[in-house]
Amino acid sequence: MSYTSGPNVGTIYKSSDDKHSPLSAHTYDNNIYLPIIDRFLTFGGAGQGLARPFELYDGETYIRDIACYTLQPGLAGLGFLGGLSGHNYQGAGYETTILPGARAWEARDWYEQYPTTITSRTNGGTCYRSEGGLDVVTT
Repeated sequence: MSYTSGPNVGTIYKSSDDKHSPLSAHTYDNNIYLPIIDRFLTFGGAGQGLARPFELYDGETYIRDIACYTLQPGLAGLGFLGGLSGHNYQGAGYETTILPGARAWEARDWYEQYPTTITSRTNGGTCYRSEGGLDVVTT
């Protein structure tokens, strides 16, 4: 497989339901479960299309990076999408299939207030500990 030629080289991909769910990414060690608040946390990694971080779009236009996402496992279930209703795959025999969305993902967007905290997540890692009844994560 060539990464320097082909129909998708240079293509920037984005989530089908804007910031209501994250884009597919090679996350390496950027995923972690937070047991106290019962959330799955992902900082992303090498995202689909040019190994980019999670990004926020306004329709078609890039605005800025998003820090991370959390997922509420209790909202997800068999037959539900993680994000918004109807944003499932709709090709190859599934053109009229509309799955309900659980809205289980939440963008944690502190870059809007603290833009200087942006760091690469391509080859990151996470460490966890419980401290004073709180989930504490370092990257």
